[in-house]
Amino acid sequence: MTDERDIASNVLGPHWPTKLAIARSMFPQQVDLHYDPAQFRACHAGRRGGKSDGMPKSSALDVLDAGPNEDVVIGAETLKKAKALHWENLRAVVRQFNLPLTPNGQDDTWVAPWGARIRFWGLNDAGAVELLRGLKLKAARFDECATIAGVLPRLVEHVLEPALGDTGGSLTLYGTPSVTRAGPWFEICAGSEAHKWSVKHWDARANPHFRADRGGAEAWFQEVLKRNGWDWNHPTFQREYLGLFVDDHTRMVVEYKRDRDGITELPADYSAAWRHVAGVDYGYNDAFAIVVVAMDPYEPARRLKRFARKAHRITYDEAADMLKSVLKQFECQHVACDPAGGGKPFYETFNARYGGEVGVNVTSAHKVAGSLVESIRFQNTELRTGRLQVYLPEAQALADEWQALPWKDDWRDAVDDAFPQDCFDAGRYALMETIAWEPKPRPTQESKDAKLERELMMNAARKASLAASPMERLKERW
Repeated sequence: MTDERDIASNVLGPHWPTKLAIARSMFPQQVDLHYDPAQFRACHAGRRGGKSDGMPKSSALDVLDAGPNEDVVIGAETLKKAKALHWENLRAVVRQFNLPLTPNGQDDTWVAPWGARIRFWGLNDAGAVELLRGLKLKAARFDECATIAGVLPRLVEHVLEPALGDTGGSLTLYGTPSVTRAGPWFEICAGSEAHKWSVKHWDARANPHFRADRGGAEAWFQEVLKRNGWDWNHPTFQREYLGLFVDDHTRMVVEYKRDRDGITELPADYSAAWRHVAGVDYGYNDAFAIVVVAMDPYEPARRLKRFARKAHRITYDEAADMLKSVLKQFECQHVACDPAGGGKPFYETFNARYGGEVGVNVTSAHKVAGSLVESIRFQNTELRTGRLQVYLPEAQALADEWQALPWKDDWRDAVDDAFPQDCFDAGRYALMETIAWEPKPRPTQESKDAKLERELMMNAARKASLAASPMERLKERW
């Protein structure tokens, strides 16, 4: 027996009886994901596929293997969301297996006696992403990755790869498929980036603990299909319950199609003479976002989402500098900002300090010009008709939000707050401000004879004016 224990200790490391007990409580797909030798992994399991059970158990296994001052991260879009999803589940794992972990609510960690930690983390701002660079990571797990798709490339390539470098630790991304087969999360799981990742997929039928006494997942699926009037090919069922990437336009807020609406070259007649309107969505924890809409001066219904940019947790001065730079760059003739929250104090301060310098004052966004739903319908109409286009890559921040933003539910009267919508809102404010703009008269084309006659008449008038001036008469006397 002693020899067997020594072998187990050598193979599984310290705490091997506890780790073996945790692993035995997991079903095969969870175990396969945890012990996958690949450093970068992705999992898009369907609902009730065991993610909420598997993530804390895998994190517990990792922290038992971690050394002093090494961290295991459980993250999501926000810290609040990460804790809501997994803090209590981790507590249950700690109690079930009598793990030597102590919670610390002050810094959102669970600490082991030897100095290893499980840290909960939110990615709702650029500062939080960059702070991960300073950690010595044994492992990192991020949930609901469809909602953090915009930060995934930077998070993985520029932050987590170096942070995992010391330990050779692993990164695992989890999440429901995005509402379209597009965007960074899709590219990782099923697109051009998938070959760089070890990708796992299953649905609730693989989870032996789910409704084991009531027919399991198959019976549940039949109930869901009947209750909603769906069949197995319905895109919402395939995405949410089967964990498959499909184009689910029934849940998309914005009817944006990259091939139809995105352009990579500016229109041939675009110039600084086009009217430029900026929309601003002020935020600190949420992003501070600016979107510029350009309009053809002779045909204002022809619009272009010209530019989009957002930043998180920036100061008033940093936000003002960012806005001032954009307004000067595009010589914006009108700026509208959401007055809610800190928006009104921000733009009133901006106007007092910089209004004269940039030549335009920020006004309150006319949200009453159309309800949220009506403004979305108007924008979708403009996209469908080709009157509204998006210039890429300068407005990519807006396109990224559009591609992933779903309705909250089937009533389609509210946007899902779990998804970023900062540029989405700023873009709506700018677009709604353009509705009442009148077209400029288009200049008529002169013939060569008419142009010559006009120039001769102008020269004659100029000479007559000079001849009548006192200075010219004085010159003639001398």
